[in-house]
Amino acid sequence: MSAENIISHLQELQAIADANDGNRAAGTSGHVASAEYIEGQLQAAGY
Repeated sequence: MSAENIISHLQELQAIADANDGNRAAGTSGHVASAEYIEGQLQAAGY
């Protein structure tokens, strides 16, 4: 795990927030999009 890889994920999560009125809080579309992103990343890693 490198800082560069972590930053790329943080940037993606920020982009999700930006696309959802700056919000990723539970119960919002930003939360759903964040969960889908994380699920996709975990599946890509074999989980």
